[in-house]
Amino acid sequence: MRTKWIIGSLILIIAVLGTILCFTIMKTDTSDRKNDTILYHFDLKDVNRLNELVERHNNGKGDYLMLIPPIIDSGYVINDVHSDGKEVTWTYIFNAIFHMEYQIMMYLIL
Repeated sequence: MRTKWIIGSLILIIAVLGTILCFTIMKTDTSDRKNDTILYHFDLKDVNRLNELVERHNNGKGDYLMLIPPIIDSGYVINDVHSDGKEVTWTYIFNAIFHMEYQIMMYLIL
């Protein structure tokens, strides 16, 4: 009698874990990232998001993006792009090996 209870419990646990695994696998990385402000994949969806920033700027609307390309020898390079609809501000932050930060501000008036 006890063996049947243990086997039944194990089957129930396996069924629950299998269901959780199926739902986890179904949630793929192809989810809509349209509203993301941090871009680090640099795939087609990120390019579309960059194009959305340009379109919003051309329509006089503001937008913000943070671009983080893959790591190179000296560390992260972070690009902050702000648009208020009239002016685009591009901040380039370079974090070197010695943890020194250099900021270069570039203003693009479009």
